[in-house]
Amino acid sequence: VGPAPEGPRVTFPAGFEYARLSVEDADGQRLVDVRRSPQQWTQIMLPPRDVYWVRAPDAEARVTLAQLSSGAPELRPRELQERGPAEEALRRGLFAVPLDRSFYDEYVAAVGLVPVDFSTPFQPPVIGGARSALAVAAPSDWTSNLELGLGAGRSPLGMAKFATGPSLSWRTPSSSLDLLYYGVRGAYGVTPLAARDGIRLHRFTVEGLLGLQAPAGTPLFAEVGLGWGLLGLTAPGFRQADPALLTGHVAAGVTGRLAGMPLRLSAQVGLDRVTANGQTGMDPQYGLEISLRR
Repeated sequence: VGPAPEGPRVTFPAGFEYARLSVEDADGQRLVDVRRSPQQWTQIMLPPRDVYWVRAPDAEARVTLAQLSSGAPELRPRELQERGPAEEALRRGLFAVPLDRSFYDEYVAAVGLVPVDFSTPFQPPVIGGARSALAVAAPSDWTSNLELGLGAGRSPLGMAKFATGPSLSWRTPSSSLDLLYYGVRGAYGVTPLAARDGIRLHRFTVEGLLGLQAPAGTPLFAEVGLGWGLLGLTAPGFRQADPALLTGHVAAGVTGRLAGMPLRLSAQVGLDRVTANGQTGMDPQYGLEISLRR
C-alpha cells in the first residue's frame, strides 16, 4: 500500500448496485481493480486522464475527466465480453473478497499494524436516503474545465491586416447526452498593426457554446456559438464603439496534448452584426485558435 496518486476522484455511494469494479484509461491500461461492499461508500483516487472506462462484470461507462465530479457514473450493459489474462485472474477468485472496513480491520490485526482512526469518518449520503450530518460532498473543481486560448484572424471591418488576442473558455460535458458539451467563451481581439491614421480596432465578445466532441472515438470536435459583443475603434484624439454587436460562429478542430496539458486547435468562421458610420451590416470573421487546459 503506497500513497494515493494526485488526480481526480470518483465516489461510489452506499447502495451502488455493483460490487466488483475496475477503471481503465482510453488505451486499455487498467488503473484500479476493487471489490467493494454494496453497503459501504467507496472513493477511488485516479491518475489524470482525459477519458476513463468504469467497468463491472456485465456493465460499463465511459467517463470524461470533467464528468467525474458529477457523481457516480451510470453503467450500461457491456458490448464486449472480457477475455485473456484479466478473465483468467477473475476466474481464479482474484478480488473475490470485498476490500471493505472489516477486511481492513482483520488485515491490520493480522500483521500487527497501528490502525487508522475512523472515529470521524467521511460519510457520503446513501442512495434514496437522507443526507448524514457528517456527509461532505466532494468539491467540484470547475476551474479544471477552463481553457486559455490565443487566436488570430481577419480584422473587424477589414480595416487592418489581421487581429489577434486571448480567449477564456469554459466547457463541460452534457450529463444527459453522450458526446455533447456546452459552455461559455469570452474573447478579446485587437489589430496590433495600426491602420491608416493610426486606427486600431478592439473586439470583445461573450458567447454561449454547444458542441460535439470525440465522435466515433476520434479526437475531433465541432461547435457553434452565439452571443453579444462590443466593437471599438480608437485613433489619436478619437474613439467610437458599437456596444450592441451580435455575433455567432461555427468552429471545428482537433484535440490532443502538449507537454501533458489538454490542447484544442480550431478553425472558426462567423458573422458579426455591427453598426459603423450609421450603417448596420454583417461583417464576416474567420481565423484560427489554439487553447490549453490545465
